[in-house]
Amino acid sequence: MSSIRKVSGTYLLQKFSGKGGWTYLEVPEVEPDKHAWFGEVEISGRIDDFRFENRKLLPMGNGRLFLPVNAKIRKEIQKEAGETVSLELEIHSNDVVTPDEILNCFQYEPASTYENYLRLSKNEKQSYLDHILEAKSDDVKVHRIIKMMNDLAEKG
Repeated sequence: MSSIRKVSGTYLLQKFSGKGGWTYLEVPEVEPDKHAWFGEVEISGRIDDFRFENRKLLPMGNGRLFLPVNAKIRKEIQKEAGETVSLELEIHSNDVVTPDEILNCFQYEPASTYENYLRLSKNEKQSYLDHILEAKSDDVKVHRIIKMMNDLAEKG
């Protein structure tokens, strides 16, 4: 239950200076993920006709992210630093998407209840949400939401 955002365009292959400098694509449209290790962002996509899965945009150190383009990919697309490529990315959110019907319930709770929810790990959030959304009736769903709210209120 993760959200996916797409980015596409024409990008310049660049190379970090110095011996052994990586060839890369800078992707300024994508913000670092503040919940991920070093701000990395999980992606899948395509560079020209080369398709890739489960890669990461890495931090450049200036608040921007880049995609390393190794020799195998450059050989496949027959391009090097200084040339442009067509890039299509699917950015995979590292966080769980909480349905609006559940988010709306937090407005009737103390602020600390929602803050405790935000501090949960991705797996803990997903576990609560799966349990709620698997309910066969609205009554059971409401009961499970109330239980989650009570659990979160007690964590404070």
